[in-house]
Amino acid sequence: MEECFVAAKRISQGNTGTGSHDVGANPVQVDVRVPSATNTEKSNEHNDALHPRAAAGNVSAVTPCQRRKRRCMSKRSYQRGTIEKHGSNWRGKVYVDVVGSPDRRAKWIVIGTTSMTKREAQRKFGQIVEEMGINSLSYQIPSDTPAQTFEELSEHWEDKVLNGKKPKTQSTMKCELRKHLRPAFGSLSVEEITPQLVSEWAVKWCRSGLSVKSVKNLIITLNLIRKYAGLPYFAAKSVTYPSQSEVEEEPPCYTQDHVVAIVAAAKGWQKVYFATAAGTGLRAGELAGLRIETGDVDLGKKLIHVQRSVSEGKEQSPRSRNAYRWLPIDEDLVAMLKAHIDDRRFGLCVPEPQWHSSAPQQYLAAGAAPDPKEARACDGRDARFPSSSVQSLG
Repeated sequence: MEECFVAAKRISQGNTGTGSHDVGANPVQVDVRVPSATNTEKSNEHNDALHPRAAAGNVSAVTPCQRRKRRCMSKRSYQRGTIEKHGSNWRGKVYVDVVGSPDRRAKWIVIGTTSMTKREAQRKFGQIVEEMGINSLSYQIPSDTPAQTFEELSEHWEDKVLNGKKPKTQSTMKCELRKHLRPAFGSLSVEEITPQLVSEWAVKWCRSGLSVKSVKNLIITLNLIRKYAGLPYFAAKSVTYPSQSEVEEEPPCYTQDHVVAIVAAAKGWQKVYFATAAGTGLRAGELAGLRIETGDVDLGKKLIHVQRSVSEGKEQSPRSRNAYRWLPIDEDLVAMLKAHIDDRRFGLCVPEPQWHSSAPQQYLAAGAAPDPKEARACDGRDARFPSSSVQSLG
């Protein structure tokens, strides 16, 4: 039967190719005889000769190709993401890689409030996606990148980021890394440091004697390293801290009478140092950063200009942008500073003290220790003393 159909198909193709020729003018005889058993056997023998492996029965059943599941780089083209309104905010969605998995997952990012137009939200979201670096040619798939331990990453962060911070910040965070963070998480990758694990270590740190405030500072440093690695901060309530079981000791606070006694008992430049701190409320580093040649102490206008700070003998910018400021001083402090500066035109107004923060207590008479329950005057850093405490020295 197969031979009959093949012959009929050829006739049909031939007639189609002749175009307008009449089929009746060129009659073709078609052999529609059913092939005999002998012809069928010959056809099978012919096929066996062409396909000997098939004849021997060695052909196995066709099975679907088992492809290994992997990332398809053709699907990692440029991402613009999509945005939508979610409550009172705009949020955007992009697909990010998951460590240890060949699949990407959707990540929603809050863009801003709906006070922005859709076009503004799209532009801002585009900037966020670019900062993520997932469209960069140098982007590496996390699971295809060798795992980096926390110790290696923290050393790289310390070299590239921390060493550019202020000296006091460097010393504090390097101590946190050396004594607490690296011993706890050094052998783990950053992705393995989960909020649950950090919460467990928070309890251990508090039991070892650290305050809750110190533990929170450790988490801040840990979050900075996570940000450097391209990971988000831990959510605000994802890390739990133990409750404060003991009342922390309050820092010493001095009343007006205490301040007067301290300034009166001090000698030389220390008297000027304590009097200026009492009259202005300057931080210790800001007070040590007052220079004469730059006009930081303007005795004519009765003003002090704070524009630098000193920490461990090195000059640096003040604590924050708002720390740049002008402060008024009274007549008594002007007279004291004028006598101290005398005819000098260069140098520091007062040197940086090398004592502990509790040193002023040595100037208090016996039995005159500050009482934390009394009205707080100043803790030596931020608050300001009443100007009358300096005037009463006259």
